[in-house]
Amino acid sequence: MPRPPPLPPRPPLLPGTVFAAAEAELRNHIDEAIAEKRSVSVLLEPGAHIKLSRLLECDSNIKVIIFSSDERATLDGQGKSGLFRLRGGCSLTLRRLALVNGRAYNGGVVWAEGAGDVEIVDSTITDCEATQFGGGVYVASAEVNSAVSIVDTTITGVYARVDGGVVFANFGRDIFMTRSTVLSCSAGGIGGVVAAYNSGAVSLTRSNVTDCSAGWRGGAIFTKGSDLLATDSSFSGCRADLGGAVYVQSGTARLARSNIFNCIANVSGGGLFSEDGQTILSDGTLISGCTAPDGEGRSLFLLAGEVAYALPASPGRWLPNARCEVYRGACAHPPGSPQQAACLKHRDDCATSHEPPYEWYCQNATFVQPCNWKSDPHLLGQSLYQLPLLPVEQDFPFACSAGILGSADPEYQSSSTCAGPCPPRRRCPTEATSQTLPCTAGHYCPAGTSVPLPCPAGSYSNRIDLAAASECTDATPGHFANTGSTQQTPCAKGSYTNAPKQGECTLCAGGTYQDESGETACKPCEAGSYCAVGAAAPLPCEAGSYSSATNNDEPSDCTDASPGHFATTGSTQQT
Repeated sequence: MPRPPPLPPRPPLLPGTVFAAAEAELRNHIDEAIAEKRSVSVLLEPGAHIKLSRLLECDSNIKVIIFSSDERATLDGQGKSGLFRLRGGCSLTLRRLALVNGRAYNGGVVWAEGAGDVEIVDSTITDCEATQFGGGVYVASAEVNSAVSIVDTTITGVYARVDGGVVFANFGRDIFMTRSTVLSCSAGGIGGVVAAYNSGAVSLTRSNVTDCSAGWRGGAIFTKGSDLLATDSSFSGCRADLGGAVYVQSGTARLARSNIFNCIANVSGGGLFSEDGQTILSDGTLISGCTAPDGEGRSLFLLAGEVAYALPASPGRWLPNARCEVYRGACAHPPGSPQQAACLKHRDDCATSHEPPYEWYCQNATFVQPCNWKSDPHLLGQSLYQLPLLPVEQDFPFACSAGILGSADPEYQSSSTCAGPCPPRRRCPTEATSQTLPCTAGHYCPAGTSVPLPCPAGSYSNRIDLAAASECTDATPGHFANTGSTQQTPCAKGSYTNAPKQGECTLCAGGTYQDESGETACKPCEAGSYCAVGAAAPLPCEAGSYSSATNNDEPSDCTDASPGHFATTGSTQQT
């Protein structure tokens, strides 16, 4: 048997980079770097499948980078071991790798306590698990300014039996998930994707979370004493007892240009549950299609804290709102004084500034304020809806009704009238319509149309821009048009109509017939024949009978031939 061709030579390594094709090589490179207190960059053989017998550990303040090519190398915990444990300020970067089958008490992929940054970039994480916390990454007591970053990564089937299906952070630092996809991940308790306790910010940017779940709170995200920022992201099909997608126990949550779709709460808060803290939804964020038991907040459940929405809403939706501003006392300086003039001149400026310049002479803020600008001054000047502490059962923001035109312009998002009735000749067929559709052929669309109205019987049209029934075209004599017709139809043989605007044709009377379509009258029957009602042609008198009449309508109208005579079929006289 011929020998296989030799493998192509490995590309030259960059300075400071070492190569590994097996567990022992990888482990030795890391151990040597720890011993020498230097950082290390390890290129894994592309396509290699490295099965780990135990954790790879780093307890020194160094940086470890492990990467491969586009072919990806695999690090496999074999369902027996986690992949990495970090302490002592060690930072870790994993790039272009497949991370599979990690199993650990905490952190199925990475267990980090008192560690530095953890970065997972352009990789996949599949079928990893933690007996307790963090099916993917567990981070606690992180070094100052350290972070967990998951970028351009796909995560599938990762599970924690307690909290944090993918990431668990306890007194950790920031968590960043960017341009990543999370599928079918779960936690037995809290946070199907992320559970963050008293950590830094949890930031999701252009990331999508699908079909994730938690046994108790936060099917996707749970935060306590941590800030959540979701931007251009989506949560769909997630599930928990409380907060199908997001549970905010405390801290600040901001969802901008993000969507929560088709999530489920078994108890309360199908989309989002707010226990406390401040939650701001903004810039087209939408919660729709979520479910919860009746009265328990199909979209949102607000137990305490505050939830507000800053317009614009998503197109085709609306909310009652008011401008967030600083309510101040009336200008009360001496009349005619420069201070009074300055105060009056800058009244609107004072209303939108939480720290106005002294020379404006703004008055102090009043006790009652329309919005919580003290916690978030960025809200000043925005159109804001402050939600009452009541469950929200409808999709949120509210949809403009069918037949009403919605808009992306905040000017038309302040009431249920939205941008007004759908314009004539167009239709707005569904809730939240922001782009009108043409009317339908055979129909007309007056203002406010959701379902086009059919052209009445006796009229028709193949146009798609009619606004009234009067614009439909009348059927002409010899033709008819059913309700909603796009064209007129000729009367069939055996029928006629001699008037316009007919919805049906009239059958020829007995003794007459019509052998052509589209006619306005019937013809007299022919001698030697009879014509039943609706006849398309005369039928001949049977053999042995005859008739010279032209108005027969049944066979019995033909006369039997007398004895000594005969009559052939269709005879007009006996012979």
